[in-house]
Amino acid sequence: MGETKEVRLHVGLRLARIVTATLAGLFFFIVLVQVAFFPNIMITFNTGTDAQQLSAISIKKGTDVELPTPLKPGSCFLGWSLSPTSGEILKDSKSLLKNTTLYAVWDGAEKYAVLSVNGMTYKEVNIFE
Repeated sequence: MGETKEVRLHVGLRLARIVTATLAGLFFFIVLVQVAFFPNIMITFNTGTDAQQLSAISIKKGTDVELPTPLKPGSCFLGWSLSPTSGEILKDSKSLLKNTTLYAVWDGAEKYAVLSVNGMTYKEVNIFE
């Protein structure tokens, strides 16, 4: 009786290894196909209300590109987030592997102003510190 349980356990472990290896191979194949046949992704930007609207861009998967910096009166742009409700700032664009919408994260404090000199608009600066 004990020998039958050992055989079942051995067969179960072998089957688990086969399934795990198959799933890992399938995942690798899917990633390879995506990179080979769909190398570019579209990034759209949601800056919220009362902010400068930005056009979508196309980037190569896995590359780090400089993301645009929008302007919004009375606020300072902190960065881009993957979620409209999260304040977690995206560190770079390398991690973007599919079409994505990025959401602007703003410091809503009314202590910032847009600096314009001779018609050139510069990033918002903190005028009180």
